[in-house]
Amino acid sequence: GPLATLLHLHPLHPSQHTLKEITDGIRVQMQVIMSPELLGQLLSFGSALKILSPAHVQATIKGHIEAMLKQYD
Repeated sequence: GPLATLLHLHPLHPSQHTLKEITDGIRVQMQVIMSPELLGQLLSFGSALKILSPAHVQATIKGHIEAMLKQYD
């Protein structure tokens, strides 16, 4: 899909490598330290991105999404 192509052409980080190309996307792995800049990049992909691991990064992303949703209650 478009996100897979984007990640191939413009990796988010030098340590990024493709684990598996799947029907509806791509699985990549990176060795990074979470930063506000990386968080912003990840959130910018919206529903096109799913963090599979580690759990603390999933929780961070989920927390920001929940906080964003509360803005519209």
